[in-house]
Amino acid sequence: MDHDDDGNKWLADLWCKFQQQAVGKNASLPFPWPTLSRLSGGLRAGKVHLLAGPQGTGKTFFILLCAMAIHGTGKPWKYLPLEDSKQDYLVRLLAMLTQTYRMIDEDVDGAIARSDAVEAHRDSLLDLQGHICPNPREDAGQLKFDQTDALAWFEGNMRDNRVLILDPITQIEFDAQYKSSLRVEEGFIRDLLGLAAKSKTSFIVVTHTKNRAGAKGKLPITIEDIQGSSLWAKLCQQVILLDSHEEKDSRVHCKPIAPGAPDQRVITHNRTVLIGKTRFGKGTKRQIAFSQDGDQPQFTEHGVLVPKGK
Repeated sequence: MDHDDDGNKWLADLWCKFQQQAVGKNASLPFPWPTLSRLSGGLRAGKVHLLAGPQGTGKTFFILLCAMAIHGTGKPWKYLPLEDSKQDYLVRLLAMLTQTYRMIDEDVDGAIARSDAVEAHRDSLLDLQGHICPNPREDAGQLKFDQTDALAWFEGNMRDNRVLILDPITQIEFDAQYKSSLRVEEGFIRDLLGLAAKSKTSFIVVTHTKNRAGAKGKLPITIEDIQGSSLWAKLCQQVILLDSHEEKDSRVHCKPIAPGAPDQRVITHNRTVLIGKTRFGKGTKRQIAFSQDGDQPQFTEHGVLVPKGK
């Protein structure tokens, strides 16, 4: 049977892709939590990843922990903050380096300790600060940051970086009248996907979820709660949702320590991560119990929640 040249080229390209992965080139980058990485498929090159959650859930520290893990691999990355200044992010990085939230306080008594921490971690901060971009508004005095600016930032940085993070998309001013603003936002989403597809970069965008009043606010968040156009959830290749709640006991799957031992255990947690969608993992709609530490900027992964009634 004869094979046409076009078919052979496709197979040759596929073979080359796997060979590159074998030497670590363009392979998926893991999250700093093994279960989330395994079920979500990690950070894929050429794809758009969306992290969403209500305000106050710790999304910034969550995504910075991901950035630090990427940094540890030696892969280049850039982070564009749109809510806070670059200095605010350096303070958060200092909190992570010192493993204490005291670094983000502004009390007089702790100021000397914070100054000493800057000196103690000067080399690490100098290394990390180059990956955090100035906030266009707060640091550069730019009056407006719209969808054209956002696309230009991704396009200008994607050739030299393995991961690009924009936080949050809700601070982008979509330049349109109210009635057509969603249409402009949807055009931006498609353009962003197109840029990612022609790159070898993982695009991570952070956003908020809708405010949910009354009884609905007590329910777990879902992919439908993402703020803005529904195309974010429909078209992004991966959607991760981080939710916060009071400490509660939940049953999670676990690896039996011996034959016949229980494969479930009860843990206490104050965060839940939902894999709302993934195009390259088997974990869509799986929930993972997490805890955010009250004293230091850490998120601990406990295991996959056992659905109620099972």
